[in-house]
Amino acid sequence: MRPKVFINTRFNIVLKGNIERTDKAGSPTGTLDWLAKRFDLFEQVCLPSVMAQTDTDFHWLVFFSDRTPEPFLTRIAELNQRFPQFIPCFLKDGEMQVRRYRTEVVKRLGPEDSHIITARIDNDDAFHRTYVERLRAEFHGQDDEMINFLNGIQYDMDRGVAADLRKPSNPFIARIERVKEGQVKTILDVMHHQAQDTGLLRDVGIATPMWLQMIHSGNVLNSFASGRVRFAIDLEKEFGIPGPKRIDRLRSLRVAFAHRLLIAPARKLRGAARRVLGR
Repeated sequence: MRPKVFINTRFNIVLKGNIERTDKAGSPTGTLDWLAKRFDLFEQVCLPSVMAQTDTDFHWLVFFSDRTPEPFLTRIAELNQRFPQFIPCFLKDGEMQVRRYRTEVVKRLGPEDSHIITARIDNDDAFHRTYVERLRAEFHGQDDEMINFLNGIQYDMDRGVAADLRKPSNPFIARIERVKEGQVKTILDVMHHQAQDTGLLRDVGIATPMWLQMIHSGNVLNSFASGRVRFAIDLEKEFGIPGPKRIDRLRSLRVAFAHRLLIAPARKLRGAARRVLGR
């Protein structure tokens, strides 16, 4: 039995407290201007990459605030009509997305479903065209396992710099699990950066970059973290993202040298200090 695949994306849900109320530049999130820019970026990057999948047999559950204003509700409805795998889910302020995601997955299962695959992607990032296909290839009837495709690309769209990145326990992890008495856990059951501590994570180091992380001024947390710069990139061929993307060669060289001469040595020193202090 082919396991059903469920992709999760969080869009503009309102979390409890003051979590993620501003981006890394200090600008407020959740405003109409912020939402308009997020939708534009989503439709330029994330949406085409998911629509371009070589295996389109999946459910894509995208979570929005139930207070999302017009004209965004119209855009959401149009996306659902255009691409039925795109399934909008609306959450009340403070509603637990983890629990709701689990509920949405379970109600789409039948008695014949013995396993599921759950994956996650941020609304401004992209999957390689073969992500779902490669993920299915990792299924072999396992009871519970998390899959981490190590290799991806970061692209700083503001500076025009792209680099290959090898990242353990990254935000693009997925989970293959057995359905037990009609219940599931899903990939949202654990924070991605803590997945390597569960004993369930398996790294898959295929050479193909299986994900693309976009770096831009509107990020809440992400920042550029690699010095393995690329001087050419075809995002349409690899990720289904249309249109040419700018590569600034001079800035790319500066990033490469800075990473090699300053950033990488500093990280090694911090790592050595943590190991010593942890003893």
